[in-house]
Amino acid sequence: MNTIRFKLISALALASVLIGAVVLIMTPYMVKHEILEHAPEHRIDTFRKSITHFVNEYGTWGSAETAKAFAHSEDQRLV
Repeated sequence: MNTIRFKLISALALASVLIGAVVLIMTPYMVKHEILEHAPEHRIDTFRKSITHFVNEYGTWGSAETAKAFAHSEDQRLV
């Protein structure tokens, strides 16, 4: 009876350790994947909002003067 109990406890402990090891190994890759997947979307949305705010404020976009004005505006700092 003791050997069956020992084998059962050992199997459960080994399964727990293996699951913990898999989680420990996979977590950094999953976090990196999520960051790399969502970071460009956030940057694009922020850039789009900055340009929209700049156009609403200055009324124009696309010339060299507006590019310089955008580079020195607070909207560029958001990007």
